[in-house]
Amino acid sequence: AYYPRSRAGTEADQRSSKPKKQPTIYLDPTRAEANAAQATVTLCTMPALGTVTALYQGGGTLTWAQTEQALDLLHEASSRIHYVVAQAISDRFLARQSTAAAGEDQGDGQPYRMQ
Repeated sequence: AYYPRSRAGTEADQRSSKPKKQPTIYLDPTRAEANAAQATVTLCTMPALGTVTALYQGGGTLTWAQTEQALDLLHEASSRIHYVVAQAISDRFLARQSTAAAGEDQGDGQPYRMQ
């Protein structure tokens, strides 16, 4: 996730009592987006084990609220992706088992390889 750099406002804008617009958080930014970021947060997890394996915050500083928001979004995205990948692996395995049980060609012999 990353926070894009905010545009520098005029001095009058900075003194304004209007609430500031919340920064946008992007998940899985492109290289150009990441290079333009105010800050980045990387979270690596093993959702099936409920484990965080790595956490990195780079670039500029973020408030605790911004960091917490980014971590919440990243954790949710990681859990969703984990479910999709686990389901795809399971479906592929079951399809190969059915093929083998029917006596058909075993394919490439690597039942867990994603194609």
